[in-house]
Amino acid sequence: MTDRVRLEQLVLAHHCCLSVVTVEEEHFLQLLRAVAIEASRQMLQWTVTDGLRDSRLSNSPVIQQTEHPAAALYHLAHNVTSPIFCVMLDLNGHLKDERTLRMLRETIERFEKIGAMLVLVSTTADLPPAITAVATPFDVSFPDKEELESILRESVRKLTA
Repeated sequence: MTDRVRLEQLVLAHHCCLSVVTVEEEHFLQLLRAVAIEASRQMLQWTVTDGLRDSRLSNSPVIQQTEHPAAALYHLAHNVTSPIFCVMLDLNGHLKDERTLRMLRETIERFEKIGAMLVLVSTTADLPPAITAVATPFDVSFPDKEELESILRESVRKLTA
């Protein structure tokens, strides 16, 4: 079963929080974008350097004052009303802050109610127990032959453009 099929099944099963440990961040983001487009869902992405922005569009504007993780999570918990996808990159290191951890828990509860999915992507699996209890782990597989060929074609296209 491919990663895309497994991810689509988790979406259909209404999992509200995924935990993804990978060093292949861009590969996973491309996979999630494809699923978001297929499911006609908005996809936001958060980084501590940018804040929240639309992940399906390159160079999309940033939602102001969402750089701090607690502020971004507050925005998600209080302003999202539809079943979107939201990816938070490297949030794990910020969860020692009690306010950020509390906002993450509230955001997960809110996303569960509205059918949205929060995806925590990091290179480590060091989430607090309160989050591992509700987060579904998702392991990214190594690319198969077709995916490797696609990656190679895309790389060549970028180099020759």
